[in-house]
Amino acid sequence: MGGMSPVEPQWIGRYRVLRKLGEGGMGQVFLARSEGGRTVAVKVIRPEVAHEPEFRRRFRLEVEAARKVGGACTAPVLDADTEAAVPWVATGYVAGPALHTVVAEDYGPLPEHSVRTLAHGLASALQEIHAAGLVHRDLKPSNVLVTVDGPRVIDFGIARALHPAAGGPATQTGAVLGSPGFMSPEQVRGERVTAASDVFCYGAVLAFAATGRLPFGTPEGGLHALMFRVATEEPDLTGLAEGPLRDVIVCCLAKDPAGRPDVAELVEFTRQHAPAAGPWLPGEVLAGLGRHAAQLLDAESPAAAAPVRVATVADAPVGAFGPPLPLPLPEPTAPREDVDTTESPRGMAIALQALMVVLGLLMLGYLAFQVDTFRTLADAADAGSGLPDAEVDRAKTLFGLLENVEAVVMVPTTVMWLLWFWRVRINAEAFAPGRHRYRRGWALWGWFTPVASLWIPKLITDDIWAASDPNGGSARRVPRGFLNAWWVFWVVELIFGLVGFSGVYPWYDTDDPVESMLLLLPNVIDNVLMIAAAGFATAVVGRLTAMQVQRRAAGA
Repeated sequence: MGGMSPVEPQWIGRYRVLRKLGEGGMGQVFLARSEGGRTVAVKVIRPEVAHEPEFRRRFRLEVEAARKVGGACTAPVLDADTEAAVPWVATGYVAGPALHTVVAEDYGPLPEHSVRTLAHGLASALQEIHAAGLVHRDLKPSNVLVTVDGPRVIDFGIARALHPAAGGPATQTGAVLGSPGFMSPEQVRGERVTAASDVFCYGAVLAFAATGRLPFGTPEGGLHALMFRVATEEPDLTGLAEGPLRDVIVCCLAKDPAGRPDVAELVEFTRQHAPAAGPWLPGEVLAGLGRHAAQLLDAESPAAAAPVRVATVADAPVGAFGPPLPLPLPEPTAPREDVDTTESPRGMAIALQALMVVLGLLMLGYLAFQVDTFRTLADAADAGSGLPDAEVDRAKTLFGLLENVEAVVMVPTTVMWLLWFWRVRINAEAFAPGRHRYRRGWALWGWFTPVASLWIPKLITDDIWAASDPNGGSARRVPRGFLNAWWVFWVVELIFGLVGFSGVYPWYDTDDPVESMLLLLPNVIDNVLMIAAAGFATAVVGRLTAMQVQRRAAGA
């Protein structure tokens, strides 16, 4: 560790540091490369705690526990120096995001075939851990990494031996160790923790992966209330279909440890119900893993490596292996200091919706007059005569008046739309920093950029919607039906206008009523598209505003 800076080390032991992956209260984790070219994750203990004898003892136990477990379902310990002035441990780097990140932030609940593969992989990992004489005691989604080949279990920071060793008891009665929401009832009660405790946590992790929710709720109502539900109430498995997967989860979540299956039974059962050969993850997740792998190959040195955003998981401590690099998202396109405090968009939304209602009523009136004129022309065509000049002049006057009034109302509506859209984009950045594909300025200029206006505003709106959804990655995410319908009608109307079908020749420029009808018809279609787009846009404004108000009220 000679000459290593605790903040930005260049070398840790014989490993060249590429970049920092994350940090916690007790240490930092770095992506590094060995002299032979292997990519590793190196956990370094903070100097200020390294001198504490009790902490050093705990760190040695953590490394020893991780050394005992090394297989296809965990990350192997490659090297360590627990006696150095600043202790460290190097493990094989697992190129994949945490299950928590995939389900709660990036993708949502996994499909059943993915959860069945996950079930077999985690059961196999627990079998290896227990075969090494250990109980993990902190199995949770942020300690499960998702890779192309299957799940990997990490972080043995609070693992303990299955049987008491010379150094002390396997567990102390009254000591509560674990993560709320993914603890067994015996952990909650401070009782002796056995391998059956890992089985309960295993069931909770599978339930989270399948439903996107914690089976016993969140700690928002209080930590003690959550722990009470874990110890006494049945899990919420709403949305989990009847079948072998649900059956195994229910068995694992039995309150009595004696009523849970052992790991060997789980391995055999999940092997029988594992899906056939093929990709186990959804295509969207696999694509992200592929991009991440390509990015990892480019990481040559601190100077050459491109900067990477690390999405940290709030409830994930930095364990023996540290948090993984996340599925790569588009690089942030503006510095993070541009994230402002959120403001309620409700006032702008009310004004915008009022203007859009007025505009919609005008367009409906215009449409009614167009339809009436079309019928009059049809009657004239049937009679074999043209319209009287006086009637044509009256129609021209009314058409011109309605078009002018519509244009006048369109100006403040457009301005208010841009102000509202700018505001919700700022709020969305505060809700989910660094998760947006385009700079904030595109929220304005994207609407006026030729060709790009056909898709960029929709992508921006999708990002705003995802960041504003109060349900986040849960199965109850707010549907995007209004959003998608609005964009379909808007794009069709925009293309319809751009190709010049409407307004090329006024319908009254000819004395032939049939030709007048043909010239008027595109205007009617254009108006119908505009009315539909405006109606769905009004619904989008209302729904998106309500979501952001709810997020702000929840303190997001």
